[in-house]
Amino acid sequence: MQDYPNSDIIQLRKERELTRNVFLVLTKEIEQILNVFRIDYGVTLITWSDLVEFDLDTLYPVNDKVKFMKTQQCDDSMVFETYMEPGGDFGLHHHDIVESVFIKSGNLVELERGGKKYIEGDTVIYSANEKHKPTSTVGSVYSVVFTRKI
Repeated sequence: MQDYPNSDIIQLRKERELTRNVFLVLTKEIEQILNVFRIDYGVTLITWSDLVEFDLDTLYPVNDKVKFMKTQQCDDSMVFETYMEPGGDFGLHHHDIVESVFIKSGNLVELERGGKKYIEGDTVIYSANEKHKPTSTVGSVYSVVFTRKI
C-alpha cells in the first residue's frame, strides 16, 4: 500500500466532496425538470436550457406511463426518443423552441388541438410557445426533435 502525505489525502477528500456536491446539484436540477413534465395544472415552460440538462442515452421517467431518452444533441437541435404506454400523457406545457414529433408507432392525441389524433407516420409540429398536452391511447414511440435558431 502506498503512503500518501497527509496534505494529499486532505486534498483528495476535498475534491471528492466537491464532485459529490456537484452531482447532487445536477440530480436535483434534473428532478425539478422531470417534475415540470408531470404537472397537470397551469401551463409550464420547458426551455432549451432545461432540455440541455438531460444526459445522452439515459432513460428518464416522466410518470409511470411516459419515459424519454435524449439520443442526440448539437448546437441547434436535440433529439429524444419518447415512449408512452396506453393512457400516458404529459402535463400542459410549452417550449421556447420548435418541437417536431414523428410518430414511429402508435398514436398521439393532442388535447390542446381539440383531441386531434395523429397516427404512425405523421409528424406533429409545435411552434415555439405553443401550449400542448400530448397523450396516447395505445403504446407509442416518438422521435422528438427540438430546434432553435442560433
